[in-house]
Amino acid sequence: KKEKADTGKRISPYGEVLEDIVFKGELSVLSSAENTLIIGLKTGTAGFISVREAETKTVRSIPSLANPAVPQTVISGKEEFCILYSDASLCSYDLKTGTLLWETQNPQLKAGALQTEQHFYTAYENGAYHFAYTEKSGTYTVSYDSKSGKITGEKMIRTQKDARFPLITPSLYLIVCGNKWIVSGYDLKNKEHSGALQNLNPAKNIGNTTYNF
Repeated sequence: KKEKADTGKRISPYGEVLEDIVFKGELSVLSSAENTLIIGLKTGTAGFISVREAETKTVRSIPSLANPAVPQTVISGKEEFCILYSDASLCSYDLKTGTLLWETQNPQLKAGALQTEQHFYTAYENGAYHFAYTEKSGTYTVSYDSKSGKITGEKMIRTQKDARFPLITPSLYLIVCGNKWIVSGYDLKNKEHSGALQNLNPAKNIGNTTYNF
């Protein structure tokens, strides 16, 4: 770091250092999309950078939210991307213009973003942003339509207390790992036991598999 600004290097496929990069502040998150890097700074701003005329340049900046918050997680979609901020704001932006498409709040995701990758999962698949967050009381899952921000699915699932490394498959199954190499799967499309999230109603458990290594 140099004067509270993070640095990076652009390296060729052959290992040659092509450029030393100095960012405008300390990075809070970094992600890639369509030949572009999406960066978030601890100041609350975000932006696109890409290689133009053999140099890394800022293409577009995204201003801070009205209530300043730090970008914590970036999920890149097909034509848009979303940023989860430290105040639980979830914002989706156009990937070409940086225009804000929609904004919502989700305190459950704020708690998840503070965890390690062992307990928090994010992905883009089939036109939706997917999130999963494991804790002792269960696993929270939610999916948002990337265009409209509408919630397309939300469940709190009573998974085992040692559940970790959650992921959501393209066919909408939640997979979690536990101790003793036990892997459990849950069908998120199952309509049974639907009710209030706080009741921890489970999705359909499709079974456990034990791997012996």
